[in-house]
Amino acid sequence: MNKRPLYRVLYYLGIGHMYKAFVNKKRCAILSYHSVAPHNSENALYKDMFVTPENFEAQVKYISENCNVLSLEDLNNKLSDKSLPEKSVVITFDDAYWDIYEYAYPILKKYNLPAAVFVSTLYIESGKSFYWDKLMSILNSAKEMSFRGEVNGKDIACNLTNEGSRNNAYFAFIDLFKCEYFERKEELLGQLAEHLRADMDSYKTKTLTWDVMREMKNNNITFGSHTHSHEVMRILSMEEIRKEIEKSKEILDNKLEQVTEYIAFPYGSYSDIGIDAPKIALELGFKRAMSLEQGFALDNSDEKLLKRIGIGGIDSHEEFQLKLLGLIPALNLAKKCILKNE
Repeated sequence: MNKRPLYRVLYYLGIGHMYKAFVNKKRCAILSYHSVAPHNSENALYKDMFVTPENFEAQVKYISENCNVLSLEDLNNKLSDKSLPEKSVVITFDDAYWDIYEYAYPILKKYNLPAAVFVSTLYIESGKSFYWDKLMSILNSAKEMSFRGEVNGKDIACNLTNEGSRNNAYFAFIDLFKCEYFERKEELLGQLAEHLRADMDSYKTKTLTWDVMREMKNNNITFGSHTHSHEVMRILSMEEIRKEIEKSKEILDNKLEQVTEYIAFPYGSYSDIGIDAPKIALELGFKRAMSLEQGFALDNSDEKLLKRIGIGGIDSHEEFQLKLLGLIPALNLAKKCILKNE
């Protein structure tokens, strides 16, 4: 069921304003973006990852006029002393894509707003691409329009004859590869490219450079860790988790001449993060960690692992406002509770 028409109806019925009267106002919406870039044929398989510059500016304009936009350091301090202002918002980006500098950064400067970028250090100035970008490249350049065979121990059948079927295949392979180590992902992608007679590198990950990050750092942008190689923390040993976080922190500290104090874990669900990674991050000196569990940072909470609100490329402006109010996470939570009790 497509819930987006329901969100629009709720918005125009004024349900959000009624809901707002009953919720804790001393809370912060930590917004999570990935890319800000125009939609095109190259990124069509994952449109929700790419917020257009026009939509991003509309969202930034709205929060600049209606919210208290904080830096991560402001948020940490205000949570620590229980002084969080009403309608607080923090803007964050994961993965450090180049388009953050090209499209988002000028908009943030225009409205004089702070933001934070979480960096997976393996991919900076290394020529390496995130596996989901390589997968997009494979499916977009495939010469074989169907595939049936074993991939990573599972029988897979898919066709790539139209955008819808390629989209389904994309997310099926994402799920299949996600919990593998970096080297194994590379091996599996190579096998898939061979099966489909595709170019694995026609769409390359383009990240921020260290020089650009140093410029941004001097203009209201905080840089935090997104681990080193963007692995699922839950599948790693405690020693591997520590190495992932330590290496990322060491590189960021040295390259940006800073003390890196904030981390966002890759993939971001509690089940992907596991229980060890947040503890290890705190042991290594991080002040706060970020998940992608949907929700708010609360003024009366001492949580060190904070929830965020994902903002997608297919969100309407009405849906964006309902997310800021917390109505959509609340509806999703209610749905989970209902299904659990059936």
